[in-house]
Amino acid sequence: MGQETRVVQFPALKEGVKFELKAGVIRLLPKFSGTSKEDPIQHLDEFQEVCTLVKPHDISDEHMMLRFFSFSLMESAKDWYHTLSPSSGTTWMALKKLFLDKYFPIIMRNQLRKQICTIEQLANESLHEYYERFKKLLKSCPYHGFPEHDLILNLYEGLCEDDRRMVNSACGGNILKMTYEEALNIFTTLADDSRQYGGSGTKKRGIAFVSDIDKEDYELLKEEVRRLKNATQAQIFAPQLQAPIPSMPNHMEENMKLLMQNNINLNESLAKLSQIILDEREATKARVQNLERQIEQLSQAMAQEQTQILGHHPSQAEKNPEK
Repeated sequence: MGQETRVVQFPALKEGVKFELKAGVIRLLPKFSGTSKEDPIQHLDEFQEVCTLVKPHDISDEHMMLRFFSFSLMESAKDWYHTLSPSSGTTWMALKKLFLDKYFPIIMRNQLRKQICTIEQLANESLHEYYERFKKLLKSCPYHGFPEHDLILNLYEGLCEDDRRMVNSACGGNILKMTYEEALNIFTTLADDSRQYGGSGTKKRGIAFVSDIDKEDYELLKEEVRRLKNATQAQIFAPQLQAPIPSMPNHMEENMKLLMQNNINLNESLAKLSQIILDEREATKARVQNLERQIEQLSQAMAQEQTQILGHHPSQAEKNPEK
């Protein structure tokens, strides 16, 4: 079949380069039928991954993907491919755009764009989970059209108060002054720390946050606080033996502050709980005493009534003989 009769016209190969369609490679390709349950973005990702892995050294990615793409399509998707004009997909980018225009419609794209614009960190969602959800949204809508500046702004504004404060501290107070790559690096670092220490995304961190932290990490942080406290006291009481206080990374210091605050909150909560238990115990004691008094009064009333009833029987028995 001549090149001019193909559905899509392929660019010419370099002189001396031969291209062979191998059945083994075709079997490795992901398949897409064009149904509503299939993900066109995922299909493109998997297709490009296979092509990159099996591509001959003398064939470019462009040539490889243009020539193999039709073999990844089935049923209605294959029929759609054969309706394309020969000049419509002369490059891989052009062919990919035609594919997404068909199977990734504007209404779906707008829904994902809206989710990117309005993303917010959920209650009990860690920074790591929030950041992964944001990246998944971007991957599911690669042609969202947002400038990088707006993406960082959407990601930042959706943070809960505690995590936003932590990001501000890490970036020097204004993340918008940083480049897109620098801002992403900060989010990546803090998100990894969030995963390691199990930080919660709740706006009010309390007892639950402390209990979620790995006990071993918590003990390590407590030991670090103790060392710093001893070092500080040594400087106060022995100025002649001043030694530098050991420094810690910013994220470790931030987590220690949170743990110390949560420890205070925990003690306050335990004190309140103890008072509630004592109050309830006193109230229960008072209710029991009141119930005992009522039972005693009821017993006395029953005893008096029984005495009165028994007192009438002898007089009635004496009158019977006179009749």
